[in-house]
Amino acid sequence: SSHLVFANEGGGEEDSQEQSEACESSLTSKEESTAAQKKTTTRRRAKTTAAKQTAEAKPPKRKVWQLKDFLSTDLEENLAAKHPFSVLSAAQKYWPIVNRLKPKKVKDPLYRVKDVLLYPAFTGELESSQGNQIIGQEEAIQELVTYIHAKARGDKSSKMILLVGPGGTGKTEAMTVLDWNRNWLSMNDESFYEWTYDFVHLDKIPSLKRMGEMLTAEMKRSPFTLLREDIQDEVLELVGDKVREFAGYDLEEWRTPDPKAKVIIEEIMKNHVNEYAEGSWHLEDIPKEIYLSVLQQHVKIVRRFRDFKHNPANLVRAVPENPNYSQLFTSEDISKKLFYPDDSPLAYHFRGKVLRQDGGALAYDEFFRNDKNLLNTNLEIAQNGVVETDTGPALKLDALAILTANDESVDEAKDNMALKALIDRMHKVPMRHLLHPYQIAKAFLYTYGEKQFSMRSLLEESAETGEQTSVRTPNGKIEPLALNKAYPLPEADGKLVGIEGRYALYYDYNRDQSILISPHALETIGLTAGITRLVTDVNAMSEHWHEMQVVSPRSHLYTNPAARMKVIMGEQSLEEKVRLDLYRVKNLMREGETGISHRDIESWFKTALELTVQKGRTSLTPMILDEAFKMLIDRETIAPENKNLRAQWLNRYRMVKNEFILPALYQDIRKIVSGDGEKAERLYDQIVKEIVARTDNPDVDDYIPDDGSSPQPIKDKRLKEIKQKFREIHKFEFNDSFLLRHLGGAAVGGSVTRNAELLEAIQAWLVDNESDTSDTANQIADYYEGRNRDPKIEGIVTEAEARMAAYGYDRESFREAIAFWKKLVYEKNTQNPQSLN
Repeated sequence: SSHLVFANEGGGEEDSQEQSEACESSLTSKEESTAAQKKTTTRRRAKTTAAKQTAEAKPPKRKVWQLKDFLSTDLEENLAAKHPFSVLSAAQKYWPIVNRLKPKKVKDPLYRVKDVLLYPAFTGELESSQGNQIIGQEEAIQELVTYIHAKARGDKSSKMILLVGPGGTGKTEAMTVLDWNRNWLSMNDESFYEWTYDFVHLDKIPSLKRMGEMLTAEMKRSPFTLLREDIQDEVLELVGDKVREFAGYDLEEWRTPDPKAKVIIEEIMKNHVNEYAEGSWHLEDIPKEIYLSVLQQHVKIVRRFRDFKHNPANLVRAVPENPNYSQLFTSEDISKKLFYPDDSPLAYHFRGKVLRQDGGALAYDEFFRNDKNLLNTNLEIAQNGVVETDTGPALKLDALAILTANDESVDEAKDNMALKALIDRMHKVPMRHLLHPYQIAKAFLYTYGEKQFSMRSLLEESAETGEQTSVRTPNGKIEPLALNKAYPLPEADGKLVGIEGRYALYYDYNRDQSILISPHALETIGLTAGITRLVTDVNAMSEHWHEMQVVSPRSHLYTNPAARMKVIMGEQSLEEKVRLDLYRVKNLMREGETGISHRDIESWFKTALELTVQKGRTSLTPMILDEAFKMLIDRETIAPENKNLRAQWLNRYRMVKNEFILPALYQDIRKIVSGDGEKAERLYDQIVKEIVARTDNPDVDDYIPDDGSSPQPIKDKRLKEIKQKFREIHKFEFNDSFLLRHLGGAAVGGSVTRNAELLEAIQAWLVDNESDTSDTANQIADYYEGRNRDPKIEGIVTEAEARMAAYGYDRESFREAIAFWKKLVYEKNTQNPQSLN
């Protein structure tokens, strides 16, 4: 008569001791405990008490699960009710993961015309994400979640999802984030625990003794799949409501055992149940209690350990030629082929890369780059879950298929009539390079290595909420970089906030040296990459101009990439229908498919970093980035695929420097030198007052200030020059009535809403006309170069250096900011290159 083998928790053959220790503390043996108690008898009473407390603090013994526990009517003791993943299909496992916290609805951060949902599982907000996140790509992630949702509901008709875009856009990272969440939860949240099994004592069964004493389940399916179908029905009847509550929908359970398990169960029953062995009973005729007790003798239920810290993402990489099918699917077990027939699953291994994804996401990387025959095999798996090759038996795979490809391979597939029909059965979701400079900078920090950076708050933080206030401080504490603090997620209106003026950023070069990433350095990188990714070719849009509401071939918002970038950055306010046109241009022109790539950005930063160290500098500045960029362009390390676009990239880089970095540096210099950061805002309010006064009476020569003091003269020359500057920057006429209709002037007290386009024109005018600050900045530059020792300038420098830390500068980076500003002013005044958009 056979004995029952009681299950115990433990890992399979590929689970290391380190993983086991990381998940559960090992229990101290009785011998160790006894020895420890003997040792303490010679010590003081207090130490004896402490030893007893330590012994009492040992972790409790874990529940030892058996197959019969699937049928427990006490749901707290029922394996399926306690751990719903035991019965759920792969398609339904991911919905509870992505839906653990409800998403936040925001406007798309680029043009702020579409509602998008931000899912915390993908934005790095959950502990289970462990900091892993997808930056940007809001619409693509929403479509991926919609696909997961459809599969969780049991929708069999939904198309396969195909994430399309160039490398470095987050296609495979999306799979990493999904797996990271699942794997962390499977180790840390009891509701998400996963279980599999080992077959044991197989050597006691003559027909299976060649399998050895123990056999680990190669496909790691749940022990639920070992139950007979009528028993599975009974389990689902018991736990249905509980598991439905967890899953969110009617159950999409997975019942099928792997091919090898199916044969082993039959052989076990033949060995123990005479009626089944002689054929008078079918499998379903065996009484339930006998079926469970017999099977339990040879089954050990074990945790399915997932190494969420070290294992790479579960991606199936493309194999363009000579695929090794045995590494991907089923392979022959040479030692077993001597004893079992060719059609027996016992003669094969079921542990290829594809089969190991059973029960989870089957993520194909660069799907269309596969060998033609392999492509057909993979397509059958992705569509129908059927694995059928020339080796071993066919089987059904339980997996959620997600495909990725680049635009080029999709275009090639469309030209292939055999593949075109396949693509038509796929739901294509674009994931192209980011366009928003803040998201580009954030994505760079994330992939370059968040842990290599630290940050210092430039604003005092509230003691109650920890949020930043508006009060500047040079003494903020330095802490590890927190990406979602440095570059917060979009607000409800889609607005993004950058790191500039909020935090100083440092690169931890080594234990003894941190390099300051100067203000506007990452902004330079983000703007340059983003602006080269915009499409301005009028002919490329020829088939779509008639679809536009406002934007036309002559529109500067299409032909001028700097103007469009100002819309993206929120610096230029436009009507929604104009922004909707630009949103459509982004999709129609596949913006982000070309331009400076994510890998180019890493090369740029790395080169600038090396230059910083070689020069013995303490900070990486826009000026050093400028030198690095020119070096890499000349070496063709950074180069467009079409060499004719080199001039365009250089021209757009000049636009970034002239129209974004130059005024930004000037503002910083002005604030630090004068201590007055409000001059442009005050001038803005004065000009609005002048416009209002002239609207009421075209002949009036002055206006009354808000405080009711003496009338102030209207400065016609200044107003005319600012309107001229407005036209130069924005390529359209300044319109008094438009401003008044939308603004009604500046608010008195409280929060002031100012038109970003007019404010920018005023700031540019100040740069050209504020001789005091400009002259002072030039004198400071001369002072740093040793050509001016005027005590007055020395005093100004001393005061400025006392302020600069609160704006994110050190002495060296401030000195270089002034030198770079001076250089850019000279270049702008001496060069006027023809626009090459």
